[in-house]
Amino acid sequence: MIHEKAEKGQYLSATELSDLFRERYQHYWGPAMETDTDEGLSWARVHHLTTYNFYVYQYSTGFAAAQALSELIVKNGQSAVDKYLDFLSSGSSDTPINVLKKAGVDVLGISTDKPEKLSRFAEKELLNFTLLSDEDHQVCEQFGVWGEKSFMGKTYDGIHRISFLIDADGKIEHVFDDFKTSNHHDVVLNWLKENA
Repeated sequence: MIHEKAEKGQYLSATELSDLFRERYQHYWGPAMETDTDEGLSWARVHHLTTYNFYVYQYSTGFAAAQALSELIVKNGQSAVDKYLDFLSSGSSDTPINVLKKAGVDVLGISTDKPEKLSRFAEKELLNFTLLSDEDHQVCEQFGVWGEKSFMGKTYDGIHRISFLIDADGKIEHVFDDFKTSNHHDVVLNWLKENA
């Protein structure tokens, strides 16, 4: 409802926002949750609802994209402003990767698997970013991520799970080497937020 009204150039009244917040509380906490009229006013304490036109569903991703866009605006002028407006209009209607792409941030994965295997994997997992094949691990060696590993008592050569944030000039801005795969996305986005 919020985005539909915004797209039509309409505004939400305080009463409508309060009603929406009470409905959300009921939805999240279940029918046993009792709310009074004051409970719905908690929207007024949420900064991004009172100062911005769009609510971006994932704070870190939205922040990273906005940061990249602001740098592009300073550097490239009107064409970057157009990208920024496109980013804002996406609201929560797109995936984090696509929002970052609109901001001019690309995600690349590098693997020593053959291109055919990577294509099958990308198709199966519905990946919407580029996977590059480095079969002879030359690129991995240049980045210092190819080397001895051990797993379950066995030692072998392979890719160490390390990622790099590379700026627009091709310089490594930060190296991420202490994370679990399950939280890697958050580690990167939190770093971007803290180092804006």
